[in-house]
Amino acid sequence: MARTYKLKPVDLNIAIEILEMCNLRCRYCYVAAGIMGNNIMKLEDYIKIIENIISIKEKCNRIGITFTGGEPTLHPDLIDMVRKAKDIGIDRIALVTNGTLMNKRFLDKLIDAGLDWIAVSIDSYLAEVNDYLRGKGVYEKVIETLKILSQYENIYKSLSVTLTSKNISKDNAEGLVKLGKKYNVDAIVFNMIMLEGNLFENIADLMPSYDGYLKFIKFLETELITKYFGDIEIMVGEPWAGLFDPVMLFGLTKIMKTVIPNTRMCSAGLTSLGVFSNGDLTLCLMLREKQFIIGNLTKEKLIDLIDNDILRKIRGNSKVICGLCEYSNYCGGCYARSLQVFKNAFYADPLCPRNIKYLSPVIKEKLKFSE
Repeated sequence: MARTYKLKPVDLNIAIEILEMCNLRCRYCYVAAGIMGNNIMKLEDYIKIIENIISIKEKCNRIGITFTGGEPTLHPDLIDMVRKAKDIGIDRIALVTNGTLMNKRFLDKLIDAGLDWIAVSIDSYLAEVNDYLRGKGVYEKVIETLKILSQYENIYKSLSVTLTSKNISKDNAEGLVKLGKKYNVDAIVFNMIMLEGNLFENIADLMPSYDGYLKFIKFLETELITKYFGDIEIMVGEPWAGLFDPVMLFGLTKIMKTVIPNTRMCSAGLTSLGVFSNGDLTLCLMLREKQFIIGNLTKEKLIDLIDNDILRKIRGNSKVICGLCEYSNYCGGCYARSLQVFKNAFYADPLCPRNIKYLSPVIKEKLKFSE
């Protein structure tokens, strides 16, 4: 079945972490590693934040928000939060969820309140693989959610896949795409595990080989996307994936730039920002360190914060080594990954194939690099 629901493009998307708690303990996740706490955003603080965000609409034109966590469906005020965002004029409202706490009544309320996009996490089309990574019984609950979601045509539906050594295969990728088609999903997004949290306890078990990862990204870009073009949108959450674009290097990003000129594959600090559950504003929710906190949206005006020194540095594309690359204006590298590996967010992206020569033997061994 061809995709019919069309998402509005936005000039700025702000991910809002409305709480830190989660009902799952995925093997690779930073939540399960104890990095997160038990903070929950109060409804009155959320209203301050959303009114602050909408105040810059004249400057940004089209604004989107994404509810995230933790697991955002645990928040008792989620439906009211969605409704407030729609009423105040937010152009696109998305929700990232593990899909285990859904039922039709709840989904009806979310969609009636104004939800435009729901992204459901699933790591394999095989129950045993998915549940090994995400927890016993999770697969069955997610499938039930997808069955319910398949009945709705007035919301954009996507699957979010986290890549590990347990699920990085052509068979699994194609199986997930077929699963998505079965349940009328509009898109599927493949993301690499972040190099922090529970991953470091399980790195020997979960980290795919670098050669295998490159081959898989190339397979997605050169084969799978083309094969299912028009049926389901396949996206690769890897800033440098455009190096494997079979038609034109970073061709999709070049097309996107005709709509949103200042975007890059890594949009952190450019066309996307993050807000933590305490109201702190950051360029990416994976960057929790104090040095990346731009201000607090319950206390400070967003319009006064968007010309921050860190954001100017991001816009100036001053990432070491990456900034010298001819494709830096399309890629940008992953700031969070650079921080996790090199303790410097403005150093090279450690997984980009153009940066292998800059990596130390220790880093290569830890990340299973081979040359």
